[in-house]
Amino acid sequence: MKIGYAQGELEGDWAVFAKIAGFFVYRVPPEDREDFLHDLLVEMVKVKEKYNAKGKTLTEAGLMRVAKYEVLGYWDKRRFRLFGLDCTHCT
Repeated sequence: MKIGYAQGELEGDWAVFAKIAGFFVYRVPPEDREDFLHDLLVEMVKVKEKYNAKGKTLTEAGLMRVAKYEVLGYWDKRRFRLFGLDCTHCT
């Protein structure tokens, strides 16, 4: 099953978002890739809007950072969902 978008299928910011997301979507298990891709694209749009509101430009490196944090967040949520472990509140 192909996950992602073909080159030339999207335009503008969406093409950039999809290109960068393509590098990160394979860092999650196959059964969660479509959902992760959607969540990642939505988060990239949110961050882009925040930058536009501040009058700043969001570079591809910034989008890669967003994707990296989304991957980390995915694995944190998965660990909690599977094992009930949430080490952010350990004493």
